[in-house]
Amino acid sequence: MNDTNAKAGLGPSGQGDAHRVLIVGGGVAGLDLAGTLAGHKELDVALINLATAHVWKPMLHSIAAGTHDVARVGVPYLAQARQHGFLYHPGRATAVDLDARCVTVDAFDRDGLTLLPERHLPYDTLVLAVGSEANDFGVPGVADHARHIDTLHEAVAYRDATAPRLVQAAQAGRPHRVAIVGGGATGVQFAAELLQIADTVDDFGIDGARAAMQVTLLDKGDRLLAAFPPPVSAAARERLEQVGVTVRLNVDVARAEADALILKNGEAIAADFIVWRDQSHSAATTVLTLQRAVSPSTAAVPEPRTMLSVMWAVGLLGAGGSMLHRPRRRPVKFDRRPAGRFSYSVSVA
Repeated sequence: MNDTNAKAGLGPSGQGDAHRVLIVGGGVAGLDLAGTLAGHKELDVALINLATAHVWKPMLHSIAAGTHDVARVGVPYLAQARQHGFLYHPGRATAVDLDARCVTVDAFDRDGLTLLPERHLPYDTLVLAVGSEANDFGVPGVADHARHIDTLHEAVAYRDATAPRLVQAAQAGRPHRVAIVGGGATGVQFAAELLQIADTVDDFGIDGARAAMQVTLLDKGDRLLAAFPPPVSAAARERLEQVGVTVRLNVDVARAEADALILKNGEAIAADFIVWRDQSHSAATTVLTLQRAVSPSTAAVPEPRTMLSVMWAVGLLGAGGSMLHRPRRRPVKFDRRPAGRFSYSVSVA
């Protein structure tokens, strides 16, 4: 392995004889874990993430709608790496080689320039904290015609695509139709914020933007916000309908087309933009190619002879996690727990 290639990262350089902890994913779980573990001198901690700034995931829909700017809500990974003492590797993790104990990170490009080459990063303990993404459940056409807002890149891409089209629609006196599939917290939030940004565009002199914005929120359940008490669901629906959102419940999508959602009853919901916010699932299987099978339920390598450490931290801390504090010095130990399978776990006392 090329040592220079392996060390191509940003932040404080690690200890040569320290236990190497490599974290894939800089969400709440990954960033908080990196900051916590980096406070221990016996560990050499590194974090891989494609985006250069962390944005709390619920804020992605505000960025996509245009109600918040990424520069105001983003936390640069390099600043966090400098402050807490871990190494930041910009780029997309593309493969894990469990035999060689390394993760492949693709080249990091900006504005047509390659800033960092493809790298092969070694580890002693690997943490997969790649988060979750919207689940399309294999519905035909969703992959081709619907937009997801699971990453900062997707949020910015949606904002840049939809904003000029809203202005065009307002000027032409025609509707700008957005269909959102999924009546959970993010779907409800996104529907409300789209109308809020349309009001703002109106206020800035683009007459007709609010009238042009037509938002339909669909869910196959019998109420919005199914994880919340029924009174909350009822209040959310009432408020959305008051501001102009069309709420459709107990509907099932059969397929997505370029300009419409087709329901299983044959009805077509016309849409210029389709946003898929249905239930999430782990993004690990779509982000990484594991050279050897890993069981996400036990976070263990099936073959004991490999003696590797792979941990899954998808949703480890959830939306309420804190990542900006300076961690207290707390003892950390790595335990090998043989029980038919071998795995390592981090215990922070």
